[in-house]
Amino acid sequence: MNARFIAKGYLAGLREQSLTELVRSGTLNTPQTNAMEEQVLPWLMARIQDFLREDAATIEGSSSVVNDGIIGVSNCHSQAIQAKKDSIKKAESDKVEAKR
Repeated sequence: MNARFIAKGYLAGLREQSLTELVRSGTLNTPQTNAMEEQVLPWLMARIQDFLREDAATIEGSSSVVNDGIIGVSNCHSQAIQAKKDSIKKAESDKVEAKR
């Protein structure tokens, strides 16, 4: 009778301990855990990577637009300054010729 009582006590906790150990080792996972690892996480990582690529493209495009605008304005400004210098030189040469 004593051996039966000891065996029953041992077997009563064996199932819970076995399941706990299987879950801890990763052998026994719930369907929700499997779905998260196999479906949701890869999808989420793909969305994050897409967002990062789009963000980088947006930054590059914005930078390009700003740089092109600055270069364009600088070129127009240089042309305007050169035209002004040319008109001053022409006016000075016309003034010198008028004095002759």
